[in-house]
Amino acid sequence: MALEFIARRAADGRQPWMLWVGFCGPHPPFDPPRRYAEMYPIDQMPFPATFGADMSDKPEWMRRPPLSEISPEERVRTQRCIAYYYAMMTQIDDMLGRVLAKLAECGFADNTIIITTSDHGEMLGDWGRWGKGVFFEQVVRLPTIIYVPEAWRAGRGQPPTCDAVVETFSLAPTVLDYAGIELPPEMQAPSLRPLLEGRTTTARGMALTEYVDNRRGRAGACLITDRYKYCNWGRDSIGELYDLHEDPGERRNLWQDPACAPLRQELADLLIDRLLHSMEPPYSSYLRKLPAHVDSPQWGRHR
Repeated sequence: MALEFIARRAADGRQPWMLWVGFCGPHPPFDPPRRYAEMYPIDQMPFPATFGADMSDKPEWMRRPPLSEISPEERVRTQRCIAYYYAMMTQIDDMLGRVLAKLAECGFADNTIIITTSDHGEMLGDWGRWGKGVFFEQVVRLPTIIYVPEAWRAGRGQPPTCDAVVETFSLAPTVLDYAGIELPPEMQAPSLRPLLEGRTTTARGMALTEYVDNRRGRAGACLITDRYKYCNWGRDSIGELYDLHEDPGERRNLWQDPACAPLRQELADLLIDRLLHSMEPPYSSYLRKLPAHVDSPQWGRHR
């Protein structure tokens, strides 16, 4: 359908256009077609180093006894899931390649912004876990690739990679920015255009992630800066605090370290501020654009 859409737009000349192509994978069940599943030998797949690691310093609901031994069956099952996950990613790569080839065939390659991202990652056996529902890097650190055509880069070089902390929250305002459309007042995310065009090397400087489980029984909020990760799971559970520079594998939770108490409070305050700004109601944003006479205490008194 995506290929047909691009071909129709080339034929009828209707521009500009936007196309959203959503791939359901890689996602359980890990069931790639055979020709992809056979690309990755199961016995050659990596095995997660933290699969049976000690989790005694994590929130209570995450904990499970450390594993001194891992059965051969469990090891093979885990490696099989990893192989099939890789296979599903390769299949999506091939499908995306077909979309890019169609853009080139139809003459759109040089004037189309291309963004690839995801809604979340996958634990894939790390810490003995699967799926999402946590704030470990495997889940929240997403690969995002943005291509901006040369003609749209305002004469500046597009950096090949960027280590700034950004949010997928910013993708919508970025697209609107390039389309020349004014951002709605209730849209709280900044555009990434200055970052993409090399006019700055920093963004908001922090990323907010939220989670609520399907049964609404557990909720958490996470704030990530360029160095630290702060996760609050509510009053009934300890949280998580990691120094991502010194401990990129998140093996040591600093939440209960007395020396980190001031840092924990600072990050908690930042999280509250970030939450408040991300939840500003559209109506309050609209009010700021009303004529000045609305601010008069006499206006509307008898209405």
